[in-house]
Amino acid sequence: MTDERKTKAQLVRELRTLRPKLKKIEKSEERRKRSKDALQESEERYRRLVEGSPDAIAVHSEGKFVFVNLAGAKLVGAQSPQELIGKPILDVVHPDSRSRVIERIRQVANGKKAPLYEEKFVKLDGTVIDVDVVGIPYPYRGKTATQVVVRDITERKRAEESIKSQIILVNSIINSVKDTLIFALDKNYRYLAFNENHRQEMIRVYNANIEVGKCMLDYVNVPEVKLLAKASFDRVLSGESFTEIQQQPNVDIQYEFDWSPINSAEGEVIGINVFVRNITERKQREEEQAYVTRLHKFRSEMTYSINRQVSLGEILQQSAEVITRNLDIACAHIWTMNRETNSLELQAHAELSTHCSESDECIHMGNLLASKVVAEGQTVASNSIRDGSSLIDASWARHHNIIAYAGLPLLVENQIVGVLTVFAGTLLLEPTLSPLAGSAVTLAQGIVRKRAEENLRQSEDRYRDLVEHSQDLICTHDLQGRLLTVNSTAVKLLGYSLD
Repeated sequence: MTDERKTKAQLVRELRTLRPKLKKIEKSEERRKRSKDALQESEERYRRLVEGSPDAIAVHSEGKFVFVNLAGAKLVGAQSPQELIGKPILDVVHPDSRSRVIERIRQVANGKKAPLYEEKFVKLDGTVIDVDVVGIPYPYRGKTATQVVVRDITERKRAEESIKSQIILVNSIINSVKDTLIFALDKNYRYLAFNENHRQEMIRVYNANIEVGKCMLDYVNVPEVKLLAKASFDRVLSGESFTEIQQQPNVDIQYEFDWSPINSAEGEVIGINVFVRNITERKQREEEQAYVTRLHKFRSEMTYSINRQVSLGEILQQSAEVITRNLDIACAHIWTMNRETNSLELQAHAELSTHCSESDECIHMGNLLASKVVAEGQTVASNSIRDGSSLIDASWARHHNIIAYAGLPLLVENQIVGVLTVFAGTLLLEPTLSPLAGSAVTLAQGIVRKRAEENLRQSEDRYRDLVEHSQDLICTHDLQGRLLTVNSTAVKLLGYSLD
């Protein structure tokens, strides 16, 4: 009985030891089953993907088809994939492409990918088609087979040929246009055609000898210009027609670009037409006319301001506003010279809303400039204020986006009667300095005239007050003895009424 009980105990221990192992085996079997199911599911998805692909997909081993999807059968005109299984692949390859195909098969057999390449295939009915083909190694029954993906590009090639034919027809026309650069690109930005004007311009600007079939962007060696060009190309390829003005890099030349898409007979955008005209002279004429118009407006407004029958302060304030508004001046000050104190007095201050927001600082800078003008007796100007100046605080200028200043003496008979000071966010060049100098003359004359009028008025007031309060009889009369004016004393003495 003792041996029997011992044997049972041993069996129990052994069973306890075996149970974890059995569980591991069960789990391993379960994982193997899941892996097998996942593999089968993945293979099924891949099979469906391949079978449903719109591109032709085939596998060939030892020179013969071993798999073809429905799209592949349709591509070469077979009734079903089975019609092609076992057939030599070279049966569907055009003689012109066979040597290249054989070389690519060797490449894949060595484990390398055969990159996308354009070939010619022959359908079962003898029709020749153009295709793009890419090949990759594919394991098949222990050997390295080739899987190929093929896309029919016959229609695309026909469209390209159609474009080329059209280009030949219009080449004579585009080269007869002497004042316009003309070129055409395909959807990959490659040249389809260009006229001699454009060829010469590409040599002049980019030192590039352009060729049909080459990408235009490869010739453009200025990164920012390349980005702008590509953006315009893509707008046209989206179906948009538009006109834009572009500045030629590093030179003062402007071009007007007319962009339009090239459409196939079916209405598909297949390329880009570009007409380019040098409009530099036209723009210069337009700018000159705009300048003349602006100058005329400025002078008219200045004349109106100076001749208003208001106080000198009001006249100068309106004049300062006219200067800032018409000449793109950030802020302007008009100072007058007080001869009694030999000091400058601020009469007017005007500024654009985007500059010189701190008026006190601006006036202080204007006072420094005006004082220097008086000290030197001539115009003081600079277009490099931010580079540092002993006169104007460069940090203040940077803070307010000021880059230039000018102080002009208001002279009458070589005497300074005032100073015009201006600060600008743009360079003060001749088109601005010239009307400023003219306005300085107008302001000086206006100040002198207004002061003379004021002195005359005060003199007349003093004379009138003297006459009215005189104890003597004062009167004026004409040559016939008729009284013209009498003072109050005369009225009293003569006994007449002013009526």
